[in-house]
Amino acid sequence: MHLVLLGDSTIDNQNYTKGGLSVEGHLRRSTLAGTIERLATDGHMTSHIPEQLEHLPGDATHLVLSVGGNDALMNINILERPALDVWDAVRSISDIINVFKKDYRKCLDEVLSHSLPTVVCTIYNGAFESVQEQKVMTTMVRLFNDVIIQCANDSNCPVIDLRTICTEREDYFNPIEPSAIGGEKIAKAIIDVVA
Repeated sequence: MHLVLLGDSTIDNQNYTKGGLSVEGHLRRSTLAGTIERLATDGHMTSHIPEQLEHLPGDATHLVLSVGGNDALMNINILERPALDVWDAVRSISDIINVFKKDYRKCLDEVLSHSLPTVVCTIYNGAFESVQEQKVMTTMVRLFNDVIIQCANDSNCPVIDLRTICTEREDYFNPIEPSAIGGEKIAKAIIDVVA
Protein backbone atom coordinates (compact mmCIF):
# COMPACT_ATOMS: atom_id res chain seq x y z
CA MET A 1 0.00 0.00 0.00
CA HIS A 2 1.15 3.54 -0.81
CA LEU A 3 -1.26 5.90 0.95
CA VAL A 4 -1.18 9.54 -0.18
CA LEU A 5 -2.66 12.31 1.97
CA LEU A 6 -4.17 15.29 0.16
CA GLY A 7 -5.66 18.47 1.58
CA ASP A 8 -4.95 21.07 4.24
CA SER A 9 -3.85 21.40 7.89
CA THR A 10 -6.38 18.84 9.02
CA ILE A 11 -3.75 16.37 7.81
CA ASP A 12 -0.69 18.67 7.69
CA ASN A 13 -0.96 19.52 11.40
CA GLN A 14 2.67 19.21 12.54
CA ASN A 15 2.78 22.93 13.46
CA TYR A 16 -0.06 22.40 15.93
CA THR A 17 1.12 19.35 17.88
CA LYS A 18 3.49 20.99 20.43
CA GLY A 19 6.18 18.51 19.42
CA GLY A 20 3.84 15.53 19.37
CA LEU A 21 3.01 13.38 16.38
CA SER A 22 1.06 14.74 13.43
CA VAL A 23 -1.59 12.79 11.52
CA GLU A 24 1.18 11.64 9.20
CA GLY A 25 3.39 10.66 12.15
CA HIS A 26 0.63 8.63 13.76
CA LEU A 27 -0.02 6.86 10.46
CA ARG A 28 3.68 6.03 10.09
CA ARG A 29 3.73 4.51 13.60
CA SER A 30 0.58 2.50 12.99
CA THR A 31 0.33 -1.12 11.92
CA LEU A 32 -0.80 0.03 8.46
CA ALA A 33 1.59 -1.72 6.11
CA GLY A 34 3.17 0.28 3.31
CA THR A 35 4.25 3.84 2.55
CA ILE A 36 2.62 7.01 3.84
CA GLU A 37 3.13 10.19 1.82
CA ARG A 38 1.75 13.61 2.72
CA LEU A 39 1.06 16.10 -0.06
CA ALA A 40 -1.50 17.95 2.10
CA THR A 41 -0.32 21.46 2.94
CA ASP A 42 -1.39 23.81 5.71
CA GLY A 43 -3.47 26.65 4.26
CA HIS A 44 -4.43 24.91 1.04
CA MET A 45 -7.94 25.06 -0.43
CA THR A 46 -9.86 23.04 -3.01
CA SER A 47 -8.15 25.09 -5.76
CA HIS A 48 -4.72 23.84 -4.59
CA ILE A 49 -5.46 20.12 -4.93
CA PRO A 50 -4.45 19.96 -8.64
CA GLU A 51 -1.03 21.33 -7.55
CA GLN A 52 -0.73 18.57 -4.97
CA LEU A 53 -1.72 15.95 -7.53
CA GLU A 54 1.16 17.03 -9.77
CA HIS A 55 3.40 15.34 -7.19
CA LEU A 56 1.33 12.18 -6.92
CA PRO A 57 3.73 9.21 -6.96
CA GLY A 58 3.24 6.73 -9.78
CA ASP A 59 2.91 3.82 -7.35
CA ALA A 60 0.22 5.42 -5.17
CA THR A 61 -2.50 2.94 -4.28
CA HIS A 62 -4.89 4.85 -1.98
CA LEU A 63 -5.82 8.52 -1.50
CA VAL A 64 -7.27 10.46 1.42
CA LEU A 65 -8.73 13.90 0.72
CA SER A 66 -9.39 16.33 3.57
CA VAL A 67 -10.03 19.83 2.24
CA GLY A 68 -12.67 22.55 2.46
CA GLY A 69 -12.08 24.13 5.86
CA ASN A 70 -10.03 26.98 4.42
CA ASP A 71 -12.63 27.53 1.69
CA ALA A 72 -15.15 27.98 4.50
CA LEU A 73 -12.83 30.30 6.45
CA MET A 74 -12.32 32.50 3.38
CA ASN A 75 -16.06 33.19 3.46
CA ILE A 76 -16.56 33.63 7.20
CA ASN A 77 -16.90 37.40 6.79
CA ILE A 78 -20.40 36.74 5.42
CA LEU A 79 -21.47 36.49 9.06
CA GLU A 80 -20.56 40.14 9.64
CA ARG A 81 -22.28 41.59 6.58
CA PRO A 82 -25.49 43.50 7.13
CA ALA A 83 -28.58 41.78 5.75
CA LEU A 84 -31.99 43.22 4.92
CA ASP A 85 -33.75 40.24 6.50
CA VAL A 86 -33.28 36.51 7.07
CA TRP A 87 -34.17 35.77 3.44
CA ASP A 88 -31.36 38.06 2.30
CA ALA A 89 -28.87 36.44 4.71
CA VAL A 90 -29.79 32.90 3.64
CA ARG A 91 -29.60 33.88 -0.03
CA SER A 92 -26.06 35.25 0.49
CA ILE A 93 -24.95 32.08 2.29
CA SER A 94 -26.58 29.95 -0.40
CA ASP A 95 -24.52 31.74 -3.07
CA ILE A 96 -21.32 30.91 -1.17
CA ILE A 97 -22.32 27.25 -0.75
CA ASN A 98 -23.14 26.96 -4.46
CA VAL A 99 -19.67 28.27 -5.39
CA PHE A 100 -18.11 25.82 -2.92
CA LYS A 101 -20.13 22.97 -4.43
CA LYS A 102 -18.75 23.77 -7.88
CA ASP A 103 -15.18 24.08 -6.54
CA TYR A 104 -15.33 20.94 -4.41
CA ARG A 105 -16.85 18.81 -7.17
CA LYS A 106 -14.12 19.95 -9.57
CA CYS A 107 -11.48 19.18 -6.93
CA LEU A 108 -12.87 15.71 -6.22
CA ASP A 109 -13.18 14.95 -9.93
CA GLU A 110 -9.47 15.81 -10.32
CA VAL A 111 -8.60 13.40 -7.51
CA LEU A 112 -10.82 10.63 -8.87
CA SER A 113 -9.39 11.02 -12.37
CA HIS A 114 -6.40 9.03 -11.06
CA SER A 115 -8.68 5.98 -10.63
CA LEU A 116 -7.44 5.16 -7.12
CA PRO A 117 -9.52 4.20 -4.07
CA THR A 118 -10.27 7.53 -2.38
CA VAL A 119 -11.51 8.35 1.11
CA VAL A 120 -13.07 11.79 1.73
CA CYS A 121 -13.06 13.63 5.07
CA THR A 122 -15.58 16.22 6.19
CA ILE A 123 -14.74 19.44 8.04
CA TYR A 124 -14.79 19.17 11.85
CA ASN A 125 -16.73 21.63 14.02
CA GLY A 126 -13.70 23.13 15.79
CA ALA A 127 -13.55 24.23 19.41
CA PHE A 128 -14.57 27.84 19.91
CA GLU A 129 -14.53 29.58 23.30
CA SER A 130 -17.96 31.17 23.04
CA VAL A 131 -21.02 28.92 23.05
CA GLN A 132 -22.75 31.28 20.62
CA GLU A 133 -19.76 31.32 18.25
CA GLN A 134 -19.61 27.53 18.39
CA LYS A 135 -23.30 27.27 17.48
CA VAL A 136 -22.92 29.57 14.49
CA MET A 137 -19.71 27.91 13.25
CA THR A 138 -21.21 24.43 13.65
CA THR A 139 -24.20 25.51 11.56
CA MET A 140 -21.97 26.97 8.84
CA VAL A 141 -19.77 23.85 8.80
CA ARG A 142 -22.90 21.71 8.38
CA LEU A 143 -23.69 23.52 5.12
CA PHE A 144 -20.20 22.97 3.70
CA ASN A 145 -20.20 19.35 4.86
CA ASP A 146 -23.49 18.73 3.11
CA VAL A 147 -21.67 19.54 -0.14
CA ILE A 148 -18.70 17.29 0.72
CA ILE A 149 -20.92 14.35 1.67
CA GLN A 150 -23.15 14.77 -1.38
CA CYS A 151 -20.15 14.88 -3.75
CA ALA A 152 -18.58 11.85 -2.03
CA ASN A 153 -21.84 9.90 -2.20
CA ASP A 154 -22.30 10.79 -5.87
CA SER A 155 -18.82 9.35 -6.51
CA ASN A 156 -19.19 6.33 -4.21
CA CYS A 157 -16.33 7.47 -1.97
CA PRO A 158 -16.28 6.41 1.68
CA VAL A 159 -16.57 9.37 4.07
CA ILE A 160 -14.85 9.99 7.40
CA ASP A 161 -17.04 12.46 9.27
CA LEU A 162 -14.49 14.36 11.36
CA ARG A 163 -17.30 15.95 13.36
CA THR A 164 -17.72 12.59 15.07
CA ILE A 165 -13.96 12.07 15.49
CA CYS A 166 -12.69 15.38 16.90
CA THR A 167 -15.29 16.04 19.58
CA GLU A 168 -13.27 17.19 22.61
CA ARG A 169 -11.47 20.47 23.35
CA GLU A 170 -8.18 18.56 23.69
CA ASP A 171 -8.52 17.43 20.05
CA TYR A 172 -7.68 20.99 19.00
CA PHE A 173 -4.55 23.13 19.30
CA ASN A 174 -6.66 26.24 18.74
CA PRO A 175 -10.27 26.65 17.58
CA ILE A 176 -9.56 25.34 14.08
CA GLU A 177 -6.41 23.18 14.06
CA PRO A 178 -6.09 19.59 15.26
CA SER A 179 -3.68 18.86 18.10
CA ALA A 180 -1.53 15.74 18.41
CA ILE A 181 -4.48 14.10 20.21
CA GLY A 182 -6.91 15.06 17.45
CA GLY A 183 -4.34 13.98 14.88
CA GLU A 184 -4.14 10.55 16.47
CA LYS A 185 -7.92 10.20 16.27
CA ILE A 186 -7.93 11.29 12.62
CA ALA A 187 -5.13 8.82 11.81
CA LYS A 188 -7.03 5.99 13.52
CA ALA A 189 -10.17 6.83 11.51
CA ILE A 190 -8.14 6.76 8.29
CA ILE A 191 -6.62 3.41 9.22
CA ASP A 192 -10.04 1.94 10.05
CA VAL A 193 -11.42 2.92 6.64
CA VAL A 194 -8.38 2.23 4.45
CA ALA A 195 -7.34 -1.02 6.12
